[in-house]
Amino acid sequence: MVSYGLKDIILSAFSVFYFQNKSCLSFQRDIDTRKGISNAQTMFGISDIPSDNHIRNMLDKITPNSFKKVYEIILVKLRDIGILDKFYFKDDYMLVALDGTHYHSSKNISCKCCQSKTNSDTGEVHYYHSVITPTIVHPDIKKVIPLMQEFISNDDGKDKQDCEVNASKRWLDSFNNPTNKKLIILGDDLYSREPMIKKVLDKSHSYIFVAKPTSHKYLYEQIEMIKNLNTIDTKIISKMINGKKQIFTYNYINNLAIKNPQGDTQHPPQEVNWCEVIVTNATGKKLYHNSFVTDISA
Repeated sequence: MVSYGLKDIILSAFSVFYFQNKSCLSFQRDIDTRKGISNAQTMFGISDIPSDNHIRNMLDKITPNSFKKVYEIILVKLRDIGILDKFYFKDDYMLVALDGTHYHSSKNISCKCCQSKTNSDTGEVHYYHSVITPTIVHPDIKKVIPLMQEFISNDDGKDKQDCEVNASKRWLDSFNNPTNKKLIILGDDLYSREPMIKKVLDKSHSYIFVAKPTSHKYLYEQIEMIKNLNTIDTKIISKMINGKKQIFTYNYINNLAIKNPQGDTQHPPQEVNWCEVIVTNATGKKLYHNSFVTDISA
């Protein structure tokens, strides 16, 4: 009977993402048999390569939160050796991008933690798992630093499905920041709603979230009124990028209501600052256009 250490089991599962083979661990065992050593040993330090089924049987028992401390230790080490210094933005901030992704999708395989979507035409149920992947980013650095994920999971007994925003709120509660830097949370239009904004501010962080006109009608009614009065603030900057001139136009307005107060004077809506970014080339062709809300004043 062969006994495998947990280290070998975890590293074998991790190595799957690096080896381009549909049955990579079997492939590595074949190399080991023929040559006496494998990439799994030389690259990952795996002493004995377990079978795919054995890896699944063992790792299914381990909760994701068991790895949280590992992420925290790595982040502290990155701080201590100066790597995090390169990611500090404007010296006082650290940019963290939030986004969700699917990692399981099936019409047949499901569990109690699965999220689901039902096709309105056929009634067919589609099961999937998804996760929030927080990442430290910097506009001048191509590499990123992944942080501990927060899983979107229906395991709390509630009828309403878990969602990306709720998972992001849980991540904000659980994240241990090893630096004295304030976070700027980055996210798409899904996050630019009052509950998420208040959660970020309650944790003493800042935010920059995409805000689309189609999902923020009252906000853009205020913006159009200010535009019509010609009182909007604008800044234009020209830059040479890859040898070509690009013109960056920034339109911004501070202190707008994120939603219609609807006469509720006791609970006024959250105020936000709005910024529109338009990038054109020398001939005026539009290369980029997006709008954001933030608590950072222009």
